[in-house]
Amino acid sequence: MEHGIVVEALIRQLAWLLLGAALVGMLARWLRLPYAVALVAGGLLVAESHAVALPSLEPGVVLFVFLPPLLFDAAFR
Repeated sequence: MEHGIVVEALIRQLAWLLLGAALVGMLARWLRLPYAVALVAGGLLVAESHAVALPSLEPGVVLFVFLPPLLFDAAFR
């Protein structure tokens, strides 16, 4: 049963991450900033404020899941 709780917590963290990314994306469009720049600025703001507990992600997840779509989007635009 412990694995179910861990998976549920991970899914909840990823859902909050996606919601935050969507909100940052809307703000970036309103401010006419590139999405990748807005994501970096939003991430720095959240990390430095210590207002939210940040999820701990493996480096492989970041390199193989999050980074390629961001690079593709930045190169496409």
